[in-house]
Amino acid sequence: MGKHTKEQLDNMSDEELFKLLDERSNELNECSRPLGRYHTKLYTATSDFICGNEFDSDRIDKASEIGSENDKMVNDKIIDTMFENDLKEPNLNVKNIKTHRSQWFD
Repeated sequence: MGKHTKEQLDNMSDEELFKLLDERSNELNECSRPLGRYHTKLYTATSDFICGNEFDSDRIDKASEIGSENDKMVNDKIIDTMFENDLKEPNLNVKNIKTHRSQWFD
């Protein structure tokens, strides 16, 4: 799917335009991943601050739960992909693996 000029978009019927938008949306969904726990909490707190809402720990806790579920989905997808490619399942208890000597003294 290539880029379309403004004239091409203006000349499209509504059905063609919606079909194009659906295709583009599906492409973006394949390349995106859900927000993790940290970013979900960060965006919730930032959104509340910008909107002038008071800090609500219940909303932050709910965002944390949603982010944890998203993290689990991402980890499951990684593991499924590894099984499809006959790779060994990673140890989820290992947080950071230092593989290069320059990383040892961070």
